Amino acid sequence: MNQVEPIVTEGAKLKARIKADSERLKEISERLVAEGAGEYHGAEGVKAIVVVPGPSLKPAAETIDALKTTLGDSFGKLFDRVVSYKPVKSFREVAGALMTKAKATRLIVQCEVAATPFVKWS
Repeated sequence: MNQVEPIVTEGAKLKARIKADSERLKEISERLVAEGAGEYHGAEGVKAIVVVPGPSLKPAAETIDALKTTLGDSFGKLFDRVVSYKPVKSFREVAGALMTKAKATRLIVQCEVAATPFVKWS
């Protein structure tokens, strides 16, 4: 047995317990939500607070033109224009095809964000 085997086994067992506990917590949360908004007390001073937030304002993209027509000049006072960019799926390959290797490398470094390692359990 190698030095890593015991922690892999323990990790897999923890993952299974967490999954079961998460499913039970979801059931409990659903029951409390069914009770309605409020503060609920359990043994040993623990409590659960059910919060029912108000609806958020996120008009569907396909309604924007209709809203512009309906609101006229008021539209700009009620909505901010937001533009965002995301890299294309094959960003690294496309950058390499469009520019020199050095320029592509500099561009990629500017756009990269460090990823966090994770473990997949099976």
